[in-house]
Amino acid sequence: MKYSAKQKIILFCALVPVVLCAANSFAYHDDTGGTENGNSASSNTPIISETPTDDKAPTPDDNNQKTDSPNQNAETVTELYTVLSITDGDTIRIDYDGTNTPVRLIGVDTPETVDSRKVVQCFGQEASDYLKAKLAGQKVALEADPTQSNRDKYDRLLRYVYLGGEDVGLSVITNGYGHEYTYNIPYQKQTEYQNAEKTASAQNLGLWSPSTCNGDTAQPADNKNTDSSSSNKTKQITTSEGDAANNSDQTTTATCNIKGNISNKGEKIYHVPGQQYYDKTVITPSKGERMFCTEQEAVDAGWRKSKV
Repeated sequence: MKYSAKQKIILFCALVPVVLCAANSFAYHDDTGGTENGNSASSNTPIISETPTDDKAPTPDDNNQKTDSPNQNAETVTELYTVLSITDGDTIRIDYDGTNTPVRLIGVDTPETVDSRKVVQCFGQEASDYLKAKLAGQKVALEADPTQSNRDKYDRLLRYVYLGGEDVGLSVITNGYGHEYTYNIPYQKQTEYQNAEKTASAQNLGLWSPSTCNGDTAQPADNKNTDSSSSNKTKQITTSEGDAANNSDQTTTATCNIKGNISNKGEKIYHVPGQQYYDKTVITPSKGERMFCTEQEAVDAGWRKSKV
């Protein structure tokens, strides 16, 4: 049968879609990513992957990178560090990854023995000797506190120190070699340490004994408290500053005569000689109050100056 040119064109247009459709059916992808006829897919056909290959999906570890922030522990309690030396009753130096590094015990304050600005304070040498006997040459574990800074302004690591599982800072307070000490922000073990201090004070242990410091470690080491009855018979009053003050003839040393008081509201306020409430203010170490040798020292410790 002969077709006219017009009929041939009509017939061609009718058959082309069928041929293309059949050819395309052989180009579907199998499960391996190739094609059933062994050829790769046409470059004009996009291939969509269910999992991106260029961008790594986030993992839990991506959101827990180490930092030097207060709430990031720098070491685990199971790691041990060699004690190289004892600075005083609350500071040691350790071999920290090959570096001679100072460590300040969190929550503890012992009388000064090495501060050039101060005289050796009452029971300071005893506190240092206690820590030397306990830690010299030993291997200790460290624990950071997420509420505290990683280091203090003197670049000392701030840590709890453990010897064979024993909390060394707690031991210092329990045996009467130091005071509980809170710097600005309460630390995790604050209540435990404060209770330990109350017990040591009640039992007149170490620096709490009337025959040693009677709790007042700001006095020079060669001073002795022989009678504390007069200071115990004072009547407490509240000043306009909110300071807890007492009517008492409290004695202070000539070099460290700035009184660091803690008010009824918990505010740390210091008084210098000549201020309105200086003579009425009594320092109670068991409450965390203390004496300072300079105003800068008081400010650095978190106290502010009384306004009157």
